Amino acid sequence: MQFKEGQFPKLYEVPGSKEGRFIDRLVISIFSLRTAFPNLYYEELEIIASENEVISTLIVTGEHLGNFFVIPPTGRKIAYQAIQIPRIGNDGTQGNSR
Repeated sequence: MQFKEGQFPKLYEVPGSKEGRFIDRLVISIFSLRTAFPNLYYEELEIIASENEVISTLIVTGEHLGNFFVIPPTGRKIAYQAIQIPRIGNDGTQGNSR
């Protein structure tokens, strides 16, 4: 699966940065998340595949141990349920996601 430039500008925006390549912004965003929550854990509950979509439900847990952009560490634990629905193009690249 490949990501195309500019497909997810609103999902992975880095605060204060709207310029640069999508992959660079994505790397910074993931790095910031992993710095703030170094023990972030994704537990997949269910994965359903259809012709051009893969729906996954997950539980995300972690502890706020580092700076999250401008928010200093609190030591608090987080937990939330997430749903990811990426669409897969005929060429195998990932298109829009919800």
